Order: sequence, then C-alpha cells, then structure tokens
Amino acid sequence: MEKKYLKISLCINAAIMIIFAVAFTALNRYCKNQTTKERTYEFTIENMDTSQDGIEISINVPADKQWEDSEHHPDLPFGAQYDCIVVNNSEYEIEDWRVKIEFSDKMYIDSSWNGLFSTQNTTMDFAPTVSDSTLWEA
Repeated sequence: MEKKYLKISLCINAAIMIIFAVAFTALNRYCKNQTTKERTYEFTIENMDTSQDGIEISINVPADKQWEDSEHHPDLPFGAQYDCIVVNNSEYEIEDWRVKIEFSDKMYIDSSWNGLFSTQNTTMDFAPTVSDSTLWEA
C-alpha cells in the first residue's frame, strides 16, 4: 500500500514540477517580449513636459545659441544650437533608442556631436553613439 502512495506522490510531484517549469518558461518569454517590444512616444510642444512611461525629453534653444548667416547659407539663413536631454525615469534600461523631431520648415545639420544625426526635409533623426546606446534608468 505504501508503494502505491509513493508512486502517486512521485507522479503528483513530477506533474507539479512540470507545471512550474512550463509556467516559468511562459512568464520568461512574456517578460522578454515586453522588454524588447518597440515603443513609440510622441512628444509635442503641448505635452513636452509630460512623462510617458517614465521617459522625459526636453529641447531648448537658448537665445545666445541662435544666429543668422545669409552669407554662408543663403537658402536657410537662420541657425540654432538645440540642447536636448532625454531622461529615463522608468524601471527599465532602454537600448537601441532614437529620437525623431519634426520641424515646421526644411532644415539641415552642418555640425553635430554626442550622437548620430541625420535630416530629411523637415525631419531630424538622432540616436546615441555605440558607446552610450543604453539609456539607463535614473
């Protein structure tokens, strides 16, 4: 009789372990999917000061970093240096991120630093360099 209960107990324990293993595997896959999912946040002038999932962005153009240069740039005579700060106040590290900004007029970049920048018509796209590509949680 004891052998019978021992076999039943072993079968029940094995079934419980299999259920835990399957549940853990499913939970692990779900979590990996959530952390690698591409997310898009849209910040506008109206909501620039609002955090979205813990992500904050600020863009400033100080008055002393704006200029007019019609001699060297007759097609686009006005220039500015934009200061952009991206802060991660979420619980996660963010990898392979980029920021895309829409301007009201056509623009181009003649110099840049601390990132990889590109423009196309009214859109500027920038991403971090490889050495600082992870946006760590604050």
